[in-house]
Amino acid sequence: QYSLDKQFLTWTEYVSSALETMRIRNYLKQFSGRIHLTAIRDPLTGIYNRRGFEELSSEIYEQSILHGEKFLLVAVDIYNLHEVNRKQGSSVGDKILMTVADALSSSCLGNEICCRCNGDHFYLIGSYSYRFDAGRTHIDAIQQYCNQHLEEREFGLHVKLLMSYFCEKVNQTVSLAELIAYVDHIISQKQLEEEKQLAYWKNMNTLRQKIYSRPQENWNIADMAQMMLLSRAYFQRLYKQNFGVSAMSDVIAARIAMAKKLLANGQNTLSEIAEQCGYHSEIYFMQQFKKETGMTPTQYRTKGNME
Repeated sequence: QYSLDKQFLTWTEYVSSALETMRIRNYLKQFSGRIHLTAIRDPLTGIYNRRGFEELSSEIYEQSILHGEKFLLVAVDIYNLHEVNRKQGSSVGDKILMTVADALSSSCLGNEICCRCNGDHFYLIGSYSYRFDAGRTHIDAIQQYCNQHLEEREFGLHVKLLMSYFCEKVNQTVSLAELIAYVDHIISQKQLEEEKQLAYWKNMNTLRQKIYSRPQENWNIADMAQMMLLSRAYFQRLYKQNFGVSAMSDVIAARIAMAKKLLANGQNTLSEIAEQCGYHSEIYFMQQFKKETGMTPTQYRTKGNME
């Protein structure tokens, strides 16, 4: 009664083959899922890559239309990442990328995802009954996280993020591609403005070096603004924004610094020093020197000789 007939052995063989086939199919399904997950994930940051963004953003966009919810699209660009890579190396640049990705991930709600596209460009997308200030709230949270984790002294320069957002109800009349183009256009405008500001800063810095190297020249706002091809009001505002002092205050500081050097030498008369520092009146020079330093040129020279 314990003997196994041929029919039973054949049946067990078929069952074993069927179970093994099921095991292989399940393994291949899981393996295929892992391959797909790897294909849509960014290997450096762990968030979705461009392929993942293209697949999932369409689903979220359609969901927002279907449920009548607001569609959220936040774009983030690391403006000076190329400069960081050039000066500090790609390892530092990778750390910045991972930090920005963490900032987006930490600000994501359960119905949102974040993606890294085109190297230094990120998106955060979602569909929900958002408040009117949801986009601004996300941007502030991302900026605050990066301010805490991207310290200037660690990276040698300030890491600047350019951000834009869209958060409104959508319908079929507006395509997802148009919304992406909209937020990217705002980023492009901000990039142009940053480049313009950088060019202004370089020109301003060159001008400031000239002021300190040649303080005796007849520096005035009209001529300096003309050199920068700016209006007088905008030039003065930009100069103070870049250096923290007004242009004419810097001229006075440069002249006083030159006067201190000449007084320390002790070889020139006050009249000669005043002329070499750009003052046409010895009396005005003495008055301004005392106002800026708290002592007369003679007292400063005497103090220097005593030291």
